[in-house]
Amino acid sequence: MVDIEIFKNYVYIKDKLIEFGFTQTEDKLIFEKNICDGEYIFSMSISKDNVIKLDVYESNTKEPLELFYLKTATGSFISKINLACETIINKIIQNCFEKRIFKSHQALLIIDYIRKKYGNELEFLWEKFSDNAIWRRTDNKKWYALLLLISANKLKIDSNEKIEILDIRCDTDEISKTIDNNSIFAGYHMNKKHWITVLLDNSLPIEKIYYLIDKSYEIAGYK
Repeated sequence: MVDIEIFKNYVYIKDKLIEFGFTQTEDKLIFEKNICDGEYIFSMSISKDNVIKLDVYESNTKEPLELFYLKTATGSFISKINLACETIINKIIQNCFEKRIFKSHQALLIIDYIRKKYGNELEFLWEKFSDNAIWRRTDNKKWYALLLLISANKLKIDSNEKIEILDIRCDTDEISKTIDNNSIFAGYHMNKKHWITVLLDNSLPIEKIYYLIDKSYEIAGYK
């Protein structure tokens, strides 16, 4: 049995699922592929409620392969089935899913905004720091934003709570006027002469954050 928890920290991108080969039906997205020399069919479906279901059927009878659903099943046969399924699943995750480390409402809005406006996806560059990610321009590869999960006390906030922040570029002569040490701080872990940090706790309107992102993108395009 393939553990469905493999998708726990990921969220799918519908357009990429369709591009990969998923079919949209009335109530779900579904993908099927022959495995084990065509003797079986691997099936993955995603319901309207975002429930992911994995199945394996016998090609001839279309009957479910009962062993696939047993957590205790062992042996070379079921290991071969599971490996074939996991290989497909890993390709689907790589091509159609993104890590869902960031869960705040504003972080999700920003991810969607940047994807739609600039066509950029989050890049997780550091294996040891899986809760740090960056966006960079496509043309010159310069970073223009970072999305980070840090302890609040890193911003001198009296709390050990984990918070989500956005690091973005800012015009040098505008930084002192932009920072309020309430929702906007000096750049965390970046050059404070050129970067600011925005706290993603709804204290700053999302439209203002979009504006700051656009400015950062523009600055990153300077030669």
